[in-house]
Amino acid sequence: MASKVKKIFLLGSLLTSAFMTIVACDNSQVTPSNSPSSEVSAPISEAPASSVEPEPEPEPEPVVLTGITASSTKENYEYGEQIELLVTANYSDGSTETITNYTVEGFDSQNPGVQSVTVKYGENTAALKVVVKERPNLFPKDKLDAFLNVQAITAEIPSPVGYDEWTSFEDIEQDGTHFFKVTTKDEGVPGENSLQDQYAALLKTAEWTIEEEKDQLIASKPEGDATLEFSTKEGVFSLRVNQYVLYPDSAMFGSLLTQAAYIQNGSKILFGNVAQSVVAYTLEEGKFATRKVEFKDNELKTIDHDVVRFTVEKDGSLYTFKDVKGRKLSATGVGKLSWDEGATEWKVVTQGEKTTIMSSDKSNGRLAYDPETGALTTVANIVNTNLLYPNIISLVETPLVYATDISLDGKEEIGLGKSAALSVKTVPANANQINTVTWTSSNEEIATVNEKGVVKALALGEVTITASTKSKGKSLVASYDLDIVEFSGDAWTVMLYVCGSNLESSYGCASEDIAEILAVNGQPDDVNIIIETGGSTRWTNPKVTANKLCRFHVENKDIVLDSKLNYANMGKESTLESFINWGIEEYPADKYGLIFWNHGGALDGVCFDDINGSDSVKASEVNNVMTRVFANKGISDKFEFVGYDACLMQVQDIAEINSKFFNYMVTSEEVENGDGWDYEAWVDDLYAYKDTPEILKAICNGFVSSYGTSGNDQTLSALDLSYAPEYLEAWETFAAAIKAKAKGSLSSFRNILKSAKCFEDVSSYGNVDAYDFLNKLKAKSDYSSYIDEINAVQEVFNQLVFHSAKGRAAGNAYGLCLHADFGYTGYPASETHFNTWRSIFVS
Repeated sequence: MASKVKKIFLLGSLLTSAFMTIVACDNSQVTPSNSPSSEVSAPISEAPASSVEPEPEPEPEPVVLTGITASSTKENYEYGEQIELLVTANYSDGSTETITNYTVEGFDSQNPGVQSVTVKYGENTAALKVVVKERPNLFPKDKLDAFLNVQAITAEIPSPVGYDEWTSFEDIEQDGTHFFKVTTKDEGVPGENSLQDQYAALLKTAEWTIEEEKDQLIASKPEGDATLEFSTKEGVFSLRVNQYVLYPDSAMFGSLLTQAAYIQNGSKILFGNVAQSVVAYTLEEGKFATRKVEFKDNELKTIDHDVVRFTVEKDGSLYTFKDVKGRKLSATGVGKLSWDEGATEWKVVTQGEKTTIMSSDKSNGRLAYDPETGALTTVANIVNTNLLYPNIISLVETPLVYATDISLDGKEEIGLGKSAALSVKTVPANANQINTVTWTSSNEEIATVNEKGVVKALALGEVTITASTKSKGKSLVASYDLDIVEFSGDAWTVMLYVCGSNLESSYGCASEDIAEILAVNGQPDDVNIIIETGGSTRWTNPKVTANKLCRFHVENKDIVLDSKLNYANMGKESTLESFINWGIEEYPADKYGLIFWNHGGALDGVCFDDINGSDSVKASEVNNVMTRVFANKGISDKFEFVGYDACLMQVQDIAEINSKFFNYMVTSEEVENGDGWDYEAWVDDLYAYKDTPEILKAICNGFVSSYGTSGNDQTLSALDLSYAPEYLEAWETFAAAIKAKAKGSLSSFRNILKSAKCFEDVSSYGNVDAYDFLNKLKAKSDYSSYIDEINAVQEVFNQLVFHSAKGRAAGNAYGLCLHADFGYTGYPASETHFNTWRSIFVS
């Protein structure tokens, strides 16, 4: 629009065009004329005496455009982001108008730095300056390097400048080819900005064979059997690796055998990765019958996927291992595996309880397993559990042993209102063939007993509990007398499971926190703090022995040693279970608290044991442990709280799993600073018998405030887990409502997730603040129809998270994270009950 149109004309003024001239006048005074020059004569009558000729109004000035003004909606733009302007037209009468049909010159979203921008509208221009940020390097090089290291590809793959989106996955096809595939969104064009050209330039400096096509780069590395492919057009980067070839030189042949006894026809043998899953076989005449199982805590359980890597053929005393391609596993030297060259036959030697497996050429290395000590003996005892090594486990057949008698064992007294379990002892002790045990109580008004032998004390008095069963048709009966007495346990027992790791060996952080506990005065006689230490190669506290599991209790502002045990993996269920059982038996109390001290990795677990390959305790494993503890100890009342003095553990999946056994949970959404909680800030509240919510609030507030104000991004929150089931139901209802839409545009949905408050490397851990994400989703117009479901989740969220403390720099952290699968992260089904939500990411 160049100027405004004038629509009102004064009497007597002219309107002209190319075809006519019109005089505005009173129509009673006009006669037609054939010529513009003709004179028109007409009598002029006198005006009435009473009429007055009005003064003509001055002609208004025309309204014209005087200029434009332009401003940016923001000063700084991300690399590749389009400019957003507000452009206004200014008119001579003082009016303004927002315009959109302007042009912009001088802005380049892929040219970082200060840019002078010119906005044009007709003949008018306006100038302004904006800043384009540097293109971010989003390439997770540490993740790729770790992957390459695991696969024994020593040649470095350079990192390009970056790209806009990253989703990835790992998979293994039936033939053993390993894929590491990344889907990217690259806004670059051929030239220095495109990933294809960046890779071509970078890889030409390394020992790669480069083939370039119009829209694709293919780089091959003969050593390591690896291939890189990048397609700019499709935005797909993939690394293809032949899984079987890539055994690192540091791993001995013995990595094939992690646990073995007698390998011969008729033995039961397992193949696969014990840390993940195995497949059971029965060896008969060199052939195998299969069944899929999971090997966990020395038990075999059915699973759904197959990780078979080899078939085995036996010729006399020698074994041959073949993969799915028919290639024979062979050895060319100590610690060097290959295919179809060198020694292809393997020998097994058993001496007493010790078994050794070696290549037929003994100089190529061997491994021995001692089942009594559980020790593996190798030339270089290095086994990387991240690799999908084939493992062999021999299972001894269990003979059928019938019981001739039974007896009952347990506590002789149970506190009123408490529970305890009775256990059945068989004669002989190794009897494994008895029927289901039936339990009865002589007086159910005093005590009841359930089908597992758990006795619930209801009233003071004496009661007899009877168990009956059968073995090989013979009836077996045993009775046990119990006294129900007033409960005499202490008020509190707080259990600290302290896996020191490098936080202790390098910085002494665990010892510092123990010292903070000991600094608090006034410990009551009925408040116990017990500690188990392990998981670190070095301890600052002189009372702790690194190669033992040490158990202490706090007394008189000191730690008193209760026992030293042979070292065991603190990432293993049995180690945690033993500690909790010991705490309940030796320090019975009305309320129990359990605190995990160590690194945390969200769904990857907590308490990463430095001595045992960083094995950790996952939420599902805590659930397994507590299930057995409650059943074996006859506990019906939940533990008062569970705490994680560790990073990234405040995730809704973990909270919901814990809700079965704990009333409250306290931990952080964020990466905790190394020193962890301020124990002086809350242990005095524990000693003062304050209510649990007040104690947990003190933990949160003390921790956050201990790191000052400026730049403090720390978080700690406390949950009332009684609301966890309701929260799960509300979230799953919400997930079901949005599933089709979110799954249909998963990349966009993940971008909404990433726009919310994220913690640590969100692509690795998937931690996103749940409440902030729901707020971000509310703001999206295309999700407006789900407001009711979102509000329902937020309502119960505010009850579940009853206290949240955070530093000034923590941003939109509201106290509880969701887990999102961003392609690399993964979403293990074993670690969640949010199944509908998970199904958005995982087919």
